[in-house]
Amino acid sequence: MRCISSHYLIMKLNLAIVDPLNRIFMKQLYIFITGLLVIFSSCKKTEVMSYDEPARAYFLIPYEADSPDTLNYTFAIKPDMLLIDTVRLPVRIMGAAATTDRIVGVQPVADSTSAVAGQDYLLLPTVVKAGAFTGNVQVVLKRNATMKTKLLRLSLQIVPSADFQPGVDKLAFKNGWSGAKTRFRIRFSDMLTKPDIWDAVMASFFGKYSATKYKFIIDVTGVSEFSRSIPYGAFSVYKTLCQEKLAAYELTNGPLVDENGERVSF
Repeated sequence: MRCISSHYLIMKLNLAIVDPLNRIFMKQLYIFITGLLVIFSSCKKTEVMSYDEPARAYFLIPYEADSPDTLNYTFAIKPDMLLIDTVRLPVRIMGAAATTDRIVGVQPVADSTSAVAGQDYLLLPTVVKAGAFTGNVQVVLKRNATMKTKLLRLSLQIVPSADFQPGVDKLAFKNGWSGAKTRFRIRFSDMLTKPDIWDAVMASFFGKYSATKYKFIIDVTGVSEFSRSIPYGAFSVYKTLCQEKLAAYELTNGPLVDENGERVSF
């Protein structure tokens, strides 16, 4: 009988184990390389694609916006000497940037606008600067006596211009991306109005809304505009401050009653 060395047996055993592993590894490597080729091929095809549609523009709604299609503004939280203020609504273009300034067509929608041009507001030209992809619709709001008792509405719409056609519409917020509209609305007055984020955020800290409660919060915190950019932790601090100040107020004046006849509490 031939004598088989232990070294030979160990080598054969190693080959028996390693060969299947090599085959598995090579198969996985082949799949990986094939996948890379597909990705590179797709990228190459994408690079040669171009936007050949007419240039378009739309209202860009930031993902953190408090309302998807409305801006609420009030002079009531502004200094008394402030008689005009400018609000800016961002717009974005579809297509390539240009080497010259371009104009986006914007006009009021008559059947959903109660504000009077010239008396309540001025709509300035909307310019997208050379090399830019964004601009701002600028609306000058003019404080007057009407706003003390009336909430005014200004509905704006992107319309065709020499440079742009209306862009995408009704693109909702999704996974951190912004929204898009061809219409946007401004509601403004000189009255204290409920913040857009009250029901979604502030109610958890301050409870049911009333104008009296809101004015108390503003006076105590010194904050006149509340938005989603304020950390939740700050709202907790504001609530504690309001509770302390309200307790001190009641010791001297008794319960604070709001415009609905209800006692203010936090």
